[in-house]
Amino acid sequence: MNKLGLSLPKEKQMYPWISDFIEFVADKLSRMAPADCQPRELVTFKKFDFMARDADDYRRIDMALTQRAHQRHESIKEEEENGAYKSSLAIIEVKRQAAEQDQAFMQLALYSRNLYSTQINRRFAWGLTICGTIVVACILVNDKILASVPMDVDRPEGRKQFVSLLVNWSMCRSQRLGYDPTIGYDEELNQCTITGSDGQEYNCESVVFMAYSLFGRHTRCFKATLLGSNTEYIIKDAWAYADAKGSKISRDEITHLQRISDMLDSNEELQGTLPVLEAGGTVQIEHPNGIDGDTTEFILSSIDPDVRSKVPLRIHRRMVLTPAGMPLQKVKSVDELIVIIHDVMQAHTAVLQKCRL
Repeated sequence: MNKLGLSLPKEKQMYPWISDFIEFVADKLSRMAPADCQPRELVTFKKFDFMARDADDYRRIDMALTQRAHQRHESIKEEEENGAYKSSLAIIEVKRQAAEQDQAFMQLALYSRNLYSTQINRRFAWGLTICGTIVVACILVNDKILASVPMDVDRPEGRKQFVSLLVNWSMCRSQRLGYDPTIGYDEELNQCTITGSDGQEYNCESVVFMAYSLFGRHTRCFKATLLGSNTEYIIKDAWAYADAKGSKISRDEITHLQRISDMLDSNEELQGTLPVLEAGGTVQIEHPNGIDGDTTEFILSSIDPDVRSKVPLRIHRRMVLTPAGMPLQKVKSVDELIVIIHDVMQAHTAVLQKCRL
């Protein structure tokens, strides 16, 4: 590992060294761990400097961290040689010299947005930059990118820090890696499941809208059903701004929808044109010490309080709504489109004039 970045004419020559070191740690850890506590076997894709096959652009990423194929979920299992954002744990950006660190940060941010657009259960993301012999771990949340202290792998202490990071990632709960434990996968039904704020488990029929940006609310919408029911629901996930104490949520959609229902529910002319809130609240995350609401403060609870205080507070909110509409692309005629626009204008006017929203 201490040869990284030294006397190498091209950064591409660093890729095998990095990959071999990460795989060496995974192999050692797997052999040392007890049978009842097997770690994730974290490796890189065998393909380097590649365009991910599920990317929505033509950019190429240097490397990506993933799990060995036999540990990946059936829904994302592919050969290790095939790089894909959907099965990437973290993007790795490589530069030959430490002086290129800022450029590495920029490219890492550019590529990491694809983790949100391909993984429906991503709450936040991790990333690595390796510039020469300097390794930096980054955690990417809704409004900030936070970087670790530099780990110089040319020195024993730096190598120890990097190995500790890989071990922690291999042994920790999936929620610490940025995944949402309330979104799972039903092997029997071969589809994703989402736990609503009402505690019920919904079957995800399709993804209506995905998060496509690195920063912001990370809004996602899903069409879902309950087992044994034909009713279709829309589940909306978003990270809303809140004040520093978390007592007041900016533009709280749940409160607004409750107000709309209270004031307009009896209006027969608007039936079927307004969303009805079936359930809504903050996503709850179980952990060894109990259950907590999912917030950026909860995600960053282990870092320095002074650093954490500079990150805007966001709260992970989830709503279950009816009725489930259909996309405008499915409108069959101009006449039908005119009727839809009329209903939309009537509903919005009522919300504005009677609910003052």
